[in-house]
Amino acid sequence: MKKEIINDIRLCEELWNQFSPNTSIWDLWKTVSSFYDPNIHELYFILIEESGDRGLLPLYFDTDYQKHYFFGGGYPENRNFWFPIKMFSSFFEAMPEKTTLFDLKKSAVESVTDLYPEYAQYFSEKDVKYGLDLNQINHDLDVFFQRFGKKHYKNLRNDLKAIEGIPYRLAWIQEKEGIEKLTSDLATFNIERFGKESDFTDNKTLREFESLIQCFNQEGFLHTLTVTLNDKIVGIEMGAFFNGYYYVLNAGFDSSCKNLGKFMTLEHIKKSIELRAKEIDFLVGDTGWKQLWNLDIEPVYTFRKNT
Repeated sequence: MKKEIINDIRLCEELWNQFSPNTSIWDLWKTVSSFYDPNIHELYFILIEESGDRGLLPLYFDTDYQKHYFFGGGYPENRNFWFPIKMFSSFFEAMPEKTTLFDLKKSAVESVTDLYPEYAQYFSEKDVKYGLDLNQINHDLDVFFQRFGKKHYKNLRNDLKAIEGIPYRLAWIQEKEGIEKLTSDLATFNIERFGKESDFTDNKTLREFESLIQCFNQEGFLHTLTVTLNDKIVGIEMGAFFNGYYYVLNAGFDSSCKNLGKFMTLEHIKKSIELRAKEIDFLVGDTGWKQLWNLDIEPVYTFRKNT
């Protein structure tokens, strides 16, 4: 067996592009490198060659949290292993102590635990990813709403209808200038609504999100919806579109505007249908609202080695 630890950013990028399938927005080097801060992160890409097989586990060490994570940290989702699963035990031994890998795909975890049941204990932490297969609903909102029970659909319809008389003005922002201000406003709305529960109360998380949005904006992936009332922005929700997948990233809105969050969510579903996306991804985690939309759910897993 030959093992190498690579910490040169140029070599890491080369290896990433060799092994990445580049099918998801989270597979892109430009996406994950937007989270990388050389003042905080120490590169730790593990490259192993064994019995004619070759694989990569791209990590970095976060000096703030004193742990190793997937390169890109905790925001990128639906992660997979970039090595033959029969090599898992070799990579497990090569992983540093205090390694945490977030949001691994179910198929990746099952392929490991089926072959190596003794490692199941390291994948015991489970979360849920929410999404909607737009092909299954024929890109038709009416078909989507048929998933809802009569009472549920009636309540949602009444909530949406209640804001029809309010003179909201919607705009999909295409200009690349000024996105920093909108990102800041989104975070402010989010904090005002959720308080300490908001991800954006953590300055590091906020900086990472701002960097991600700048990346998506530069690449032309970003779709930003603003809602204005009386010439004042009262709601912002950001999505991204890549390779047939539409990702709803985050939102913030004036909490005094009742049902505005539902209204913006519906507009992003409409946008994904307009773009003929294969799927709309609402990401991992829920404060309760995602369950109300009768979305598809898929488990994802966290791996922890001595953390």
